[in-house]
Order: sequence, then structure tokens, then C-alpha cells
Amino acid sequence: VHEVIGNYHLHVVGNMTSKIEGNQETEVIGSAVTQINTNDSKTVGGNRVRGVGGTVSENYGSTHDYTAGGNVTNIINGTDLTASLGKMTQVSAGDIDIGSGGEASIAGRSSFTAGSPGPTTIKGSRIDLNP
Repeated sequence: VHEVIGNYHLHVVGNMTSKIEGNQETEVIGSAVTQINTNDSKTVGGNRVRGVGGTVSENYGSTHDYTAGGNVTNIINGTDLTASLGKMTQVSAGDIDIGSGGEASIAGRSSFTAGSPGPTTIKGSRIDLNP
């Protein structure tokens, strides 16, 4: 057991490796801050669970690539906004389904193009092409 009452500082000049052949738990009663000046790498061989009771904010100074080897499900119990200051592209090797429990709107500020090499079907009781 290692217990310190007061401040605790550890300064290592060189590499530091810890090997734990069991579980590791960390409890921080106040704030936790980590600064990494070069790369950060983490590998998880099993499941990863993250629970946040407040807001999550992630800022990337460059590219953010995300790859999932299986399905991805996002459930938002509020408003969802995806915005791009440049071109936005969504591609699927299969079908794309977009549905709304209320009204749905797709618009382009200068133009809007829809089409496919096969038949195009628009379903609805009334279609107004010149509102």
C-alpha cells in the first residue's frame, strides 16, 4: 500500500513502464488532466465502455478517421447536427434509407440534383415542383 497525504510528484527522465498482471482502477475525486506532447496510443483487447455524465467535446487539429469492423449505431435523444465547411459526401455500397417521423426536407441553396441510372420513384399524394 502506497499512501500519501499531501501533494505527490513523480519526475522520470527517460522511459517509464508499468506492468500490471491484474486489474487497474483509478479514482479521481477532483479533475484529471493529461498532457501528451507527441503521440497517444491505446489498444483494448476486449470491450471498451465510456460513460460521461456531462458534455463530451472532441477537437481534432487535423484529420479524424474512424473505422468500425462491424455495425455502428448512434442514438441521439435530442437534436443531431452534422455540419461541414467544405464538401460533404456519404457513400454506401448497399442501400441508403432516410426516414422521418415528421416532415423531411432536402434543399440546395443554388441547385438540387437527384437521379440514378435506374428508375427514380417519388412517392407522395402531392408533388409540387414549382412551389
